[in-house]
Amino acid sequence: MQPHSKSDWERVKREAAEEKPVAFDPETEPYDPEDPAVEAY
Repeated sequence: MQPHSKSDWERVKREAAEEKPVAFDPETEPYDPEDPAVEAY
């Protein structure tokens, strides 16, 4: 990877294909990003 690269697109594509849930810590984050009741802006 180049030192000035903004994104590692191979990693991004690989992680997106895994379809893992987004990490969420209710102690430090305002809402669960995997909650279907949460509306996207």
